[in-house]
Amino acid sequence: MKFSLFVCVSLFVFSASLLAGPAGDYVGLTTVKKWIYEELVADSSFGYPNWTVTRDTIPYDSVSVSDFFTLDGKTAYERYYFKRHSDGSTEELRDTLYENGSDVWLKIPLFTIDTAALAYKTPLSVGNSWEMGIGGEYVGDYDSDGTNDTVTVSHDSSYVVSRGNYTVPAGTFDAFEIHRLGRVEVSLSSGTNMIEWVYSFERFVPRLGIIYDSTVIVDSVSGFETHWKFDVIRLQAYTGISERECQTEPYIKGIITKSSTLKVNGLRGSYLYSVDGTLIGKDINGTVTLPGKGVFFLRGVDKNHRSVIIKIIRR
Repeated sequence: MKFSLFVCVSLFVFSASLLAGPAGDYVGLTTVKKWIYEELVADSSFGYPNWTVTRDTIPYDSVSVSDFFTLDGKTAYERYYFKRHSDGSTEELRDTLYENGSDVWLKIPLFTIDTAALAYKTPLSVGNSWEMGIGGEYVGDYDSDGTNDTVTVSHDSSYVVSRGNYTVPAGTFDAFEIHRLGRVEVSLSSGTNMIEWVYSFERFVPRLGIIYDSTVIVDSVSGFETHWKFDVIRLQAYTGISERECQTEPYIKGIITKSSTLKVNGLRGSYLYSVDGTLIGKDINGTVTLPGKGVFFLRGVDKNHRSVIIKIIRR
């Protein structure tokens, strides 16, 4: 039985600028269209007399903003997650974020109750802290035996503890380190009691989002049989162009070449993407280097300050 609140909160991955607000810009919801992570999971379970440890590798874990809308008069974003496990299995899920002034909230079903958690107070600064707003007592029949159970959340804190350069597969970034702490106590009508502690260590880059997250969950059931789960999530790539744009967006012109280098004049600050939307190179001015044969997209700004996409085919 798991009540892993903070895993949802710690997993943070657009052209609709009219809906965007400064808080959404700050957490990367309007400046990035797709995040690609790798995830490693170690999990333990107790079967007398030994513990069993299982490990899972998720080499492709993408997060994208799939929709913009208004929620109770506030700017809101729907996020779409797609994971492909090493065994070939896949999973999908969605959640909702919304802005409230300079705060960004995550809307989640918590113990069957639709609620919201304060994910970020922007802008971040070392020494800042906040409660996520999900503390309190929840009552419901969580084990489906016809009798109500009680869940108490007594810690739901976030702390900005430091700032520095951190390196992940996507590159080296100036990031804030955020520590999150949660404590959940579960009392079931069956007499089973559980205490769960959640410790999350997140590295966050303004206007980009999470580049690294390490989460440890420790459970104690009826005072013994401690269970733990450990996740490490690292950013592999991020893009400023969506999969939909890669497939359907009109482009200014197409270029066919056999060369690995290409001169493109008239664009500044360009970004090069593969056909699946993965970022290959950034801040390109003039010369484009193609990693191999295939289809690529070059996005930049022309002299009239218009966004331009050029389709490149290397044969």
